[in-house]
Amino acid sequence: MPELEYGVGASIALRIDSIRLELSITDWLRSAVATVPAPAGAYATFDLVSGALVGCYSWRWHALDLGPCVEGDVGRIEAKGFHVSHPAETQTLWLAAGGGILAAIALADRWVLPLHFDLLVPLDRNDFLFQNVAGSIYKTPSLAERLSAGVEYLF
Repeated sequence: MPELEYGVGASIALRIDSIRLELSITDWLRSAVATVPAPAGAYATFDLVSGALVGCYSWRWHALDLGPCVEGDVGRIEAKGFHVSHPAETQTLWLAAGGGILAAIALADRWVLPLHFDLLVPLDRNDFLFQNVAGSIYKTPSLAERLSAGVEYLF
């Protein structure tokens, strides 16, 4: 996305010994905006809903779990163009793979605060273009960073 984004999501995780598998979905709440110099006032908005499958191996030290993760991410980017000769709307696939670090702090017997820091490489880098406008309005970057935090209850 062209700007820093924030979202809300839900996940379910399975932990067996030191292995953690997590499936999540996130709705990135704010529409990101990208502009072009000409024509004046032309811009596009981008919205993303994504899901991830994450696998982590962690080591426990007192109340802290820490370890590396691998991740696959899939989603839908919806882009809309405004104030151009041919306003348009399109949807495209977001597909990325990467890895990161998980740090989880146990607060009590069943409550945990997980923190993920991930680096994702898009498997397809999209160029978003306006018809009759020179150049692209936005190109998917070669690397995406994600920081996520949550509250978990263990069953």
